[in-house]
This record gives sequence, C-alpha cells and structure tokens, in this order.
Amino acid sequence: MNILKEKKLPFGISCCYTSANAEVIGSEAYFDQMIEMGAKFAWFFTYMPVGKGAVTELMATAEQREIMYHKIRKKTLLEAYRSPLFMGYHDNQPWNENMLRPCPVLDNPGRLTEIVEKSRAKSTDYQNLESAKEFSDKCVETAEKWAPVADRLWAESHGGCASCGRCARAVNE
Repeated sequence: MNILKEKKLPFGISCCYTSANAEVIGSEAYFDQMIEMGAKFAWFFTYMPVGKGAVTELMATAEQREIMYHKIRKKTLLEAYRSPLFMGYHDNQPWNENMLRPCPVLDNPGRLTEIVEKSRAKSTDYQNLESAKEFSDKCVETAEKWAPVADRLWAESHGGCASCGRCARAVNE
C-alpha cells in the first residue's frame, strides 16, 4: 500500500471480518489508518466457513454483524449501487467486447470520464484534485499500445467472434 500511495495510484482494500477481528476492523482507528495509508474505498465481507475443516467459531455474531451494518456511512450499499455513478458502470458493461480490455480507464480511455461527467460524481481527494478526464488521459498512450495486442490475442483465442454468438458483434457477422 505504501508503494501505491507513493505512486499516487488509487486503490481500495478488501476486509473479511470475523468474530475475532470485527471490533478492530470496524473501529474508527482502523478506518483512519487505512485512509492514512491511502485507501480510497473498502469492501467488507463477513467470514464464511467454507470447506470441511473451516472454523465455525470465526463466524461473526449477530451483534457484530449489526455493528458492521451501522458502519456504513451516508448510504446503504443498495443505495450506493443505485447511484448514477454505479448505474453508469452497470449500464456500460462490458466496456468493450474484447474481455482482455475490461477496464473503463486503462483499456477504454474516456469511458470513465463519460460516466463521471454524466453522473456528476465528485472527487473525494481534495488535496490533489484531479478530474476524471485528467486521470483517464494518463492512460491513453498505454491503452493505444495494448489495444491491438489485446485484439489480436482475443481473436486468436476465440477463433472469430461469430463462433460464440454471445455478443452484439457476433450477431452482426
């Protein structure tokens, strides 16, 4: 995380809360530490005892799960998913019919900018304010170099798009 922050690369964290750590990773001190380390977002998952030898004692209690539920700020997860920004993501996926070019920033410059501008999303980084366009524009040259390689690899691995018949391009061939 230090390297990502040092290079000013946006990143998030994925946290699995258990009966043994819910109080720690649900604390203000933990959130403050992750923000200080540069995390821009966090996904929290409850531990699931998958596998025959999984430790069921690590499952969060009902009280711990309620505490984690109340940690959600401003909006519920469902409300966040229904926001114009997330709906923009939803409505525009896949960003490209080539699944080797899945990213709206690195692989399809300008696509994120469109979503951000349409949804009127605002940056939460007030110290180093950068527009979505400025951010996306940094990826154009890399995307232009990757696109023909990704397209060639995709074509070689799929033997012609019409063979699967799942995307809009196949329907038109």
